[in-house]
Amino acid sequence: MASCKLSILGITGSIGSQTVEVASHLGCHIKAVSAGRRIDKLVSLQKRLDIDVIYSPFGDFDRGAFEDAVLSSDMLMVAISDISELPLVLEFLKTGKRVAIATKEMIVLGHDIIAPYLWKNLYPVDSEHATVYVLMKPYRSTTSKVILTASGGAFRDLSLDEIDRLSPQDALKHPVWNMGMKITVDSATLANKGIELLEARVLFDIPPQRLDAVIHREVLVHAMIVLKDGFTLMGAYKPSMLLPIQFALTYPNLRTSLVNPVDWASANLHFEPIPLEKYGMFKLALDILRSDNKTLYLLYLLADEIVVERYLNGKITFSKMPLLAEKIMKSLSNTKIPTDANEKVKWYSEMKKKAKEVSI
Repeated sequence: MASCKLSILGITGSIGSQTVEVASHLGCHIKAVSAGRRIDKLVSLQKRLDIDVIYSPFGDFDRGAFEDAVLSSDMLMVAISDISELPLVLEFLKTGKRVAIATKEMIVLGHDIIAPYLWKNLYPVDSEHATVYVLMKPYRSTTSKVILTASGGAFRDLSLDEIDRLSPQDALKHPVWNMGMKITVDSATLANKGIELLEARVLFDIPPQRLDAVIHREVLVHAMIVLKDGFTLMGAYKPSMLLPIQFALTYPNLRTSLVNPVDWASANLHFEPIPLEKYGMFKLALDILRSDNKTLYLLYLLADEIVVERYLNGKITFSKMPLLAEKIMKSLSNTKIPTDANEKVKWYSEMKKKAKEVSI
């Protein structure tokens, strides 16, 4: 791995930053990177890490040189928070080289064109999906159920009435993970777990009735699979994204990681059902999952983005989030997702604009 060349889409975010740490551990050279509006940090990273090419759509950068550098890399980490680079990701996948993907929207929107690469050169980065991949790989034909785990988020010990009396800032106090604002709120509503079930459906082609999630406060077990004979396999490690990132960049050639193994002599494991009456956003995702309507899958992601934004701005309460999400989805339901990668990006942008116009 000493001579590997890695490109990162979204280097300034949480996953991108931790990918830099893993790349250094593996001895990879970072060839090309992109970022959003944090251009000062992007330029600083280029100098510090000796990156060949940097790019942001919000600055004066050479797009052609960036794409050429990405496509000449050995591996690509997709850690951006939108779907704008779907065409480039698809082009990279077609080369047969490794793609590690953390972008939920891209997985759901582009599932029909990128999921076929899953067992070939596409590796999921989310801790749950990375775990499912490792567990399922030898048992693809005999897996009868997939179960994801959820921490329960910042509000796991509060009632819905108590949550509505708190501020959105309280939702950002996650008991385990240190993440961005959007994903931390999604963890508090369990919308993130709903989205992960939708991702698991399109990635692993598991029927909706065979997908489930439970609350697991210790966040040591990240996913489980149940085999045909009832044998359950669990994937466990300390709550750190460094290990699933390294998995996505190296599997099946496992190497020593930056994460120490769990000390099982002092560990405890508890599992609880998810109370649907409290987590309305999760219940909505579960209903959509069971409908198996892939257009609704994506509309849920769009709606969730809008309701989180409104919630953080103090426009709606926690309990109103699923009501607004449902209204947004209903207003956009008369649509058809295109099959071409570039058209998908345009469609998503248009739907996002329309979603922002919907009020509760």
